[in-house]
Amino acid sequence: MIKRSDVARHWATAPPPWPGFWLDWGEPACFSCGGFSSLADQSAPNTWSRWDAATYLERAHIVPRALGGDDTAGNMLLLCAHCHAEAPDTADPRDMFEFCQRSPNAWRVDTPRSPMTFADAARLFGVTADAMSGLLSADTDSRNEWLSTYVGTHGSAIGAATMACACRAFAAANPT
Repeated sequence: MIKRSDVARHWATAPPPWPGFWLDWGEPACFSCGGFSSLADQSAPNTWSRWDAATYLERAHIVPRALGGDDTAGNMLLLCAHCHAEAPDTADPRDMFEFCQRSPNAWRVDTPRSPMTFADAARLFGVTADAMSGLLSADTDSRNEWLSTYVGTHGSAIGAATMACACRAFAAANPT
C-alpha cells in the first residue's frame, strides 16, 4: 500500500496539480480544505514520517481504480474524511483537482461540517440547470451507460460532487 509520505513526497516535487496549490510540507494537512489536526504527532522524527502519522488523512484516488486509475502516489491526494467522502469520483482527474481548488477552507479536520448538497456541488462546479436536465432527462439506458463509464461510487452512493461533474460532462459531450 502507498504510504501517506509517498503521496506527500510525490506532490512536493511534482508540478502543482492546480493553480495556487501550496502546502506546508512540515505540517500534514488535507490537500482540499487545508484542514489539519491539533492532535497531529509533531514528535515524528522527520517531515515525511509526520505525514505517515497523520491518520486523519486518507489516501484518495484522483481517478478511481474502478474507472482505470492506478495505485500510485501520482494518482492519489491526501484528504480529510469529510473531503474524501464529498470528492468527485469520476474518470476525469480535472474534476478532483477542481474540487480541491474550489473547496472552502476548514483549517481543522475536527470541525463538524454539513454534507454537500447537489445545489452546493452545482455551484462549486458551475453546473447550469440545462446541464443538470440533460443527464437527468436522458433515457434510462443512455443515462446508465454514461454513468457506468464516467462515474464511480464511494460505497454504494453517487455523491453530489460526482453527480454535478457527470451532468456537466454529459452536457459537454451531448450538445443540444
